[in-house]
Amino acid sequence: MLSIAAGFLASHTLVSEVFRKAGIKSDLDLIEENFITQCPSCGESFPLSECSVADDEDGTIYSRRCCDATILIVSSPIDIPRKGYGYRLKDYVIRNATDIRFGKVLIPASPDALAGTGKGE
Repeated sequence: MLSIAAGFLASHTLVSEVFRKAGIKSDLDLIEENFITQCPSCGESFPLSECSVADDEDGTIYSRRCCDATILIVSSPIDIPRKGYGYRLKDYVIRNATDIRFGKVLIPASPDALAGTGKGE
């Protein structure tokens, strides 16, 4: 389950919300439970709903609870697009350090997803 703190919905930008705002339609519910990734440390697969979620200057940070590995960052686009930085969907960039699966859709890992953050580079 996602960590829920006071003001959770007002402050965090979730991957599912980015998909919704981009107008992406799916037979699957657009919820974190349906976005599957794997831990860069141990290789275990898990849904994004099992991540801790927090905001900092880089954006909304998804971290693995058991090892605190940064899995992905949802941020605003950078001024100058950079190859391997992430996947832009309208007003957001999903910067995933590991592959994400949403049903049959694969969002491949972005090699520079964590560049400049000090989070698992």
